[in-house]
Formats: sequence, structure tokens, C-alpha cells
Amino acid sequence: MFIESRRKQILPRSFLPYFNEEISEQVEDHYRRLLFLFKPWDSETNLKGDYRTYGEAYEEFLKSLHEDAREDIKKFVYVFQKFLFIII
Repeated sequence: MFIESRRKQILPRSFLPYFNEEISEQVEDHYRRLLFLFKPWDSETNLKGDYRTYGEAYEEFLKSLHEDAREDIKKFVYVFQKFLFIII
């Protein structure tokens, strides 16, 4: 059996739908999707870790990052949400 490296880089497809901040299920799904995008993971069950919610896990993940990386993620999310607002 031979292992061949990929010649083309693979990027994950992601979708961050518009969410209503008053509906807790939508908020949790939003933070779960952000963790999938930015936090290294090997199993979906490890995304939340020991935190009660994906929101808590996301906030703690952001705190663990270097300030530049944290700002880049916040800018990405802000621009994406503005883009969704224009579309909807």
C-alpha cells in the first residue's frame, strides 16, 4: 500500500446561517459551527470539552489564542454577519 500526498490543498466547506440571538438552539449551533471552523479537533465530541455550552467553549478558545489570531477571527465573523444581513 502506498500513501500519496495530495497535490491540491483541501479546504473545508462551511456555512454560517443567519441566527436569531433569542433562540438558544440557534445560538448554540452558531458557536458549534465557529468551533468547527477555527478550533483544531479530531472528534466532534471534543469540541465542547468540559464546558456546558458551545458558547462557553468558544469564548474560552478565543481567550487561549494570541491577540492577532483572536482579532482575525472576530473580524471574519463580523464581516460574514454583515454580509448575511445584506443578503437577507
